[in-house]
Amino acid sequence: MIVTALTALLLLVGAPPADDVLAGLRQDPLFVSPTSSITPDRAVVRDALGRTRVPLYVAVVAQEEVDATELGIDGLMLALVDMLADPRAVVLVVSDEGELQAGEGGSSGVDAAAVLDQVLTQRLDQPFGAATLTGAIVDLAALVGSREVPVLAGSTRRTVGLVGLVTVVAIGGGGLLYARSQRRLRAGAPLTDESATAAAGWH
Repeated sequence: MIVTALTALLLLVGAPPADDVLAGLRQDPLFVSPTSSITPDRAVVRDALGRTRVPLYVAVVAQEEVDATELGIDGLMLALVDMLADPRAVVLVVSDEGELQAGEGGSSGVDAAAVLDQVLTQRLDQPFGAATLTGAIVDLAALVGSREVPVLAGSTRRTVGLVGLVTVVAIGGGGLLYARSQRRLRAGAPLTDESATAAAGWH
């Protein structure tokens, strides 16, 4: 399958080991890396995650874990979606310096990227921190649990992402360019300036 092929390709190009994150998510839909410098309000987030109509998983990791791979946060998110093997799952990955990416397993009916964009558009002027991250996750969970959530039409974003990644990895260094272009889909200038500090906003 193309998903299995992508997982192998992610490992070849240096995707960060997702085993620890996966193990954590199998125990708790909220995983916070021990090395992350930011932690959302666990009780509030878990309560919000428990109210969604489809499984929603959130992984908060250190930026250095994201930067350890050429495919960055996109590769980590796609690997987790694949490894969870739950077609109804929505997965949000957040770095402790404000990078975010969301995807879904193909049968959730949720346009995860559009939902994340919608949430972040409301928070472009807010500094990235534990409180605002908690609020953003709660907002995302509310949308995922709502019947008004943006829904997927035709191919899912995950499928498109997988095909794109397989294509660019196959031709070499384009994988890095693809990952960065996806990261910048987060809409809005503060989110797209990768040189900005964590206090300046989200990426």
